[in-house]
Amino acid sequence: MLTTQRRSGRKPTRTKRCWSKKSKSGSRVVPPVDLHEWHEYAASAVCDGGIDRNPGGAMHWTVVVLDSSGELVDARRVEPHEPPGYRSNNVAEFYAAIDAARMLVPYAEGGGRTRIVTDSQVLVHAVRSRRSKRPHLQALLGLLLEVLDRTGTQVVWAPRSLAVEFLGH
Repeated sequence: MLTTQRRSGRKPTRTKRCWSKKSKSGSRVVPPVDLHEWHEYAASAVCDGGIDRNPGGAMHWTVVVLDSSGELVDARRVEPHEPPGYRSNNVAEFYAAIDAARMLVPYAEGGGRTRIVTDSQVLVHAVRSRRSKRPHLQALLGLLLEVLDRTGTQVVWAPRSLAVEFLGH
């Protein structure tokens, strides 16, 4: 939907009120997942990772697994005492996705479609392109892709508000 705004004597400007293919910085913007599609999947995992001080702080991540009706069937919050290697928000997001993929294995092996819902565009882009510019993320991406390829699990993006709704943070 395009709207026109008038700013104090200037020419009207057009603002886009939907998801575009590129952001102002030129990076790709991933369209959000349709939240009304729970029934199309045997299970969906909503995950989010974070860090207290970026980079180098204490990492944590949370994963919740929802069945096809959107009901909570499993949940996990991890706060590792000494995570190996470089610590950043993106690393926490990747660990959350790896954990989510592993939690979805029984649903995928049962023949159902599964997906991971994340608010990390870095993660979604890395999965789609099957590479990361950062070596420490590429190693984690390899672990994630191994499970995703075996199970056929999809990784989709959703706005931050979804993580807040399901995970409470």
